[in-house]
Amino acid sequence: MSGEMDLKLEALSKYIVTSPSWVRSLVLILILSGCVEIMAILGSGRSLMHPTLFPIVAYLIPALAALALTPRLARWFSGKLDYGWSGLTAAIGLVISISLSPILLFRFSFPLFFAISLALVFTFRMLLLAAVVNFRLTRVMIPALLHSGIAIVGAAPFLGLEFVQISILLHISLQ
Repeated sequence: MSGEMDLKLEALSKYIVTSPSWVRSLVLILILSGCVEIMAILGSGRSLMHPTLFPIVAYLIPALAALALTPRLARWFSGKLDYGWSGLTAAIGLVISISLSPILLFRFSFPLFFAISLALVFTFRMLLLAAVVNFRLTRVMIPALLHSGIAIVGAAPFLGLEFVQISILLHISLQ
């Protein structure tokens, strides 16, 4: 009887998900943020010696902060998260925020698209942290808000008060 259970358990083991190394996620974050920075420099007509600050404060710093601080915040709210999962959520959050920010196509509505992407990053992180850390959403809300919250604060001087208001409303409505 226990032999059958072992076979069934072994068959289910292919569905167990493991996180990649946090170093791989860090490298992906640096490469993607560097690409966004280069596109912003080329789009603004500046030389490569003068970086633009928006991609750094809106994409790079929030992703690095989410990678470094999410495990600590999860522990503070009685959960456990390793840096591999933290890096994975930060990298996927960065991919979501970049892919849903079509500045090259619709420059006039970039604040709206960026606010939507940050709200989706928050929702994704909250669901993933609820699955990995703790099923109670009240305990993963603050760690999930880390990435998009820092991005909102960093982008606010560039995108204005309307962006902050829209972001807050979208974060509340997608909660």
